[in-house]
Amino acid sequence: FLLIVYLAFISWAPLDNIWSSPNAEDGYFGDECESGESSNLYWDSTDEVYRAECYHIFGITGFQWSWEFDCYNLDADICAHGIVDIEGNDKPLLEIKAGEAYLTRMTSTDVTHAPWFVSHGIKEDIHYGEITSQWVLADDVENFLLLCTEYCGDNHAYMIAGVSVHA
Repeated sequence: FLLIVYLAFISWAPLDNIWSSPNAEDGYFGDECESGESSNLYWDSTDEVYRAECYHIFGITGFQWSWEFDCYNLDADICAHGIVDIEGNDKPLLEIKAGEAYLTRMTSTDVTHAPWFVSHGIKEDIHYGEITSQWVLADDVENFLLLCTEYCGDNHAYMIAGVSVHA
């Protein structure tokens, strides 16, 4: 029992940081960034949470059996999308910038999906016709996969995208 209480206690600050609402009274990420503005993401060692001056918004749409990214009107340096070769197959690619805070607006056009940002260890169910949000904090330069963790049909195992966090 004590172990459960301890683990819940030490995980609360990071989870509170990820679950924070945009523009909340206790918001860690300020307001939405203006065009060309950097969010200046940093680690606050006093409170042990990430903070940023502002955040960027991009969209993710899940459908059987792929992902579609929408960077809205963000500068290409902040957010871009394209195609990447993953094990001999063309898959969607999301390119975001390190040192930036992002709020994703996610939806599905058919069944329930669950995008999992493997390197960040975060995922959220997205349902047909609903919009779900999730914070993505691009703190390190890296390449990793975005997988679907909710069984969505025959080709669920191939519902993969690449994510590239660049300097």
